[in-house]
Amino acid sequence: MLLSINMLSDDEKSLIYLRFVNDLSFKCISELLDITEEAAKKRGQRTLKKLCLYYEEDDKSGQCS
Repeated sequence: MLLSINMLSDDEKSLIYLRFVNDLSFKCISELLDITEEAAKKRGQRTLKKLCLYYEEDDKSGQCS
């Protein structure tokens, strides 16, 4: 899983960190990133989808840590 997270961009990692480590709402994230709440939600959805794809690829190749 760590390898999967490392494949994300810095912006994507920040969004994941703010959402799941700091447990912030999309409203708070949007204010911090100076974007709309809808944009924060959409970025979150795209980032999670990308992370899942990376995780599945790592799992299939046996490189999951």
